[in-house]
Amino acid sequence: MTPGRVTLSLFVICTVPFFISADVSVINLALPSIATDLNASMSELQWVIASYNIALAGLLLLGAGIGERFGYKSAFLSGVFLFMIGSVFAGLGSTLPLLIGSRVLMGIGGALLIAPALSLIAMIFPPQQRARAVATWAAAGGIGLALGPVLGGAILMFASFQWLFLVNVPFMLILLILGLKVLPGGASGEALPLDLVGALFSVLGFTLFVGGLIEAPRAGWTSPFTLGLLVGGVTLILGFVIWELRHKNPMIQIRILRGRAVVAGSLTLFICYISFTGSLFLVTQQLQVVIGVSTMVVGLCVAPAALVFWALSTRASKVAERFGAARTLLMGVVLTCAAFALAAVTASMESMVVAILYLGVAATGWALIVPIATTMTINYLPPEWISSGSGMSMLSRFLGASFGVAILGSVIVSVTGPMQAHADAALLNEGIRWAYLAGAIVALAGFLIALPLLRGWSPPDVSPGNQPEPSHPND
Repeated sequence: MTPGRVTLSLFVICTVPFFISADVSVINLALPSIATDLNASMSELQWVIASYNIALAGLLLLGAGIGERFGYKSAFLSGVFLFMIGSVFAGLGSTLPLLIGSRVLMGIGGALLIAPALSLIAMIFPPQQRARAVATWAAAGGIGLALGPVLGGAILMFASFQWLFLVNVPFMLILLILGLKVLPGGASGEALPLDLVGALFSVLGFTLFVGGLIEAPRAGWTSPFTLGLLVGGVTLILGFVIWELRHKNPMIQIRILRGRAVVAGSLTLFICYISFTGSLFLVTQQLQVVIGVSTMVVGLCVAPAALVFWALSTRASKVAERFGAARTLLMGVVLTCAAFALAAVTASMESMVVAILYLGVAATGWALIVPIATTMTINYLPPEWISSGSGMSMLSRFLGASFGVAILGSVIVSVTGPMQAHADAALLNEGIRWAYLAGAIVALAGFLIALPLLRGWSPPDVSPGNQPEPSHPND
């Protein structure tokens, strides 16, 4: 590929997750407008969010398998197309069922394009250059997640909530046309039959499990409904693992988890995204409800963290070159713990300045974790297993995001009671303070688990001719 085509390919691969991540964060700002315009109840509003998340989680590993069998370019562009069509229907939707159905379609599109994205990067860039390319890709998604409230707040000031979705359409169309021209085609090897049984286990298992996480703060962690979803999901996921280990042509190579780098990278990504989405969830609640600022001001408070993440994540590979990948990840996890602790101690101050400072410390930790950990999950695998590593990387992110909101939201509910405490800002802020403390404890526990995996680890030689054999993932 020519340098110009490489640059355009990376632009396409990185711009799409920007819009997907922005959609994840901006939908929370639209909920009051959706409730008013579509006469939606609180439980119906939850499904506007949950429908997208469940579709994305349930089909994420299937998206990796489809890319491996039918071509990463085909899977990626199919995902872009479905996300665009879902945005059209969501923007034109005048009823709640149509909006929820459109969000499901957008989630399916996201699942099809997210996992193949890293595989495309691995096809375009040699192992020695992937860290910087992955950092750019990670920064784009992180900035989209952080800047979503800024862009969404601006749109909602002048237009209806439908424009939050319609604004995606022209950009997705441009990226679809550009992607057809510049992205490399091909899959990892010979065309293999799709593992339909594994796909069924994966879709149902992760759908039930993530659905349980989403419903837990509302229904209670010990309610029969929540427990049924969680236990059913875990059972099916275990069935998926057993099936994949025994299947001749598995949808995803579970054996990559024998690799120390893959496990360590996935674990630190899981910790990071508990902090990432949990922090944005808590800060948004604190700024809007407790302090009483507008959605636009919330976005402006989040913007500095997005800039910190962008500036540092693109330089994370240089930090890793100096201090080592393992130490860089550990520094990132320590900073996420420190940020949660800082927020818990200062929550009673109810200050926008403190909130900006907290997010800045947290964003520094995220910037050190995301590009390095993502690279670890794909860089030391044989080419035919990179799609599996990519799927595992994205699954770790999404499960961390779901855990973060579910656990921290449950802490708030335990303090405020089952009813929303928006009328009592002081009580809500107390719940947020305890949620920050819980986040610090969870991040610390993750650090203690990751420490023995990362201690003494150093990247192996990934120069040509030194790739690990498929039957022996790198340790």
